Amino acid sequence: MFGITEPIIYGISIRYKKPFVWAIIGGAIAGAITGASGSVAIAPGIPGLASLPIFFGTGFAGFVIAITVAYVFTAITTYFFGFNDSMEKEMVAVHEEKKEVETPAPALTNENISSPLTGVVKPLSEISDEVFSTGAMGKGVAIVPEDGKLLSPFNGTIANAFRTGHAIGIVSDGGTEILVHIGMDTVKLKGQHFKTHISEGDRVTKGQLLVEFDIEEIKALGYDMTTPIIVTNTAEYSDVKVLGNNRVHTGDSLLEVKL
Repeated sequence: MFGITEPIIYGISIRYKKPFVWAIIGGAIAGAITGASGSVAIAPGIPGLASLPIFFGTGFAGFVIAITVAYVFTAITTYFFGFNDSMEKEMVAVHEEKKEVETPAPALTNENISSPLTGVVKPLSEISDEVFSTGAMGKGVAIVPEDGKLLSPFNGTIANAFRTGHAIGIVSDGGTEILVHIGMDTVKLKGQHFKTHISEGDRVTKGQLLVEFDIEEIKALGYDMTTPIIVTNTAEYSDVKVLGNNRVHTGDSLLEVKL
């Protein structure tokens, strides 16, 4: 509804395929309607309900029809043709499996989070990717790494270990949830120039090596190495404060979370 589609794409569409097919067909039909109506945007922005005003003007009626068709067509076709019994059983099985392995979440505490990288500190607002710069995923900071080693910022557990090695999610023993995304759009490398040393569910200690990556090779391929470090459960804290300034080394104080 508001332009952040990655959770749907990676959580459902790519995994189950059929919903993605109907979304693509619905998008193609909507695109044809948009083009035929001569719709234009008067400013750049993430497509979504909140950005509708940038389409006010020429062809706006056609644009509204197009997005309505895209939504309704995809919803109806997915409902009737995009799901099947085997998929529903799989979803139930996964849900039950998760219930069996779930452990109580740790009680939240105030924490100082160390830097997992050595490099230059940048505010999130200066990142080119709006998902991070707008704070949509949570508060935090970014580092332009100078050393291709990502270390654990605290004692905790690996919540998410992406196969591509470009991102990792960690939960501290105090309940702070951290996402470290190495570089911009580096998922496209499909693991090239990344080496992961941990797996999902592993216990880790502060300073433990988690991921190695070849900065020069990745930069040579045209990728921005700016690395966001996000507190993804920001909403559970009253404040997330940046402690690191200008340049930090691994182990230096970087963020402070307060209840």
